[in-house]
Amino acid sequence: MNRPEVVPEDFETTLRDRLVGRIAVMGIGNVMRCDDGLGVHLVNSLRLASPSPDVGLFACEMTPENFLGPVTEFQPNTILMIDAAELGEPPGSARLVDAREIEDSGLTTHTLSLRLLATMLESATYAKVVLLAVQPKTRDFGTEVSPEVRETLDYFAELLQTILRREA
Repeated sequence: MNRPEVVPEDFETTLRDRLVGRIAVMGIGNVMRCDDGLGVHLVNSLRLASPSPDVGLFACEMTPENFLGPVTEFQPNTILMIDAAELGEPPGSARLVDAREIEDSGLTTHTLSLRLLATMLESATYAKVVLLAVQPKTRDFGTEVSPEVRETLDYFAELLQTILRREA
């Protein structure tokens, strides 16, 4: 598994430490806006990996608020939201952000702020909510992910498949 240079060296350890218990993975974004769809693409690739029954995969696209019920019913201990975000870093850069650290403005392009969504999910599930934010290169119309973001997407697909593939 080749970690892209723009992803911190300790990312794997940090991610493993935060993903505990039953895990809901929410892929957020618009697959018709190039890199913005990376969260959805990542969730769809994880479906092919046969994760543990203790892993719920939700391709939320542009309306993650519509998944409050299904995610709550899954009863997770940890919720991992994955989305493109303006980090002010090179394309493909990634950061893990705790729910309380998600800013209300500028981070994503969704109608409902991810901070509000995270707060609602925490209240409904008592789960720990974390955002895997990836810096997009482009949000132009199109279905192709940029090479920089594709490298990060492929890395996280492999890493998360390993982490989420647990003994049933």
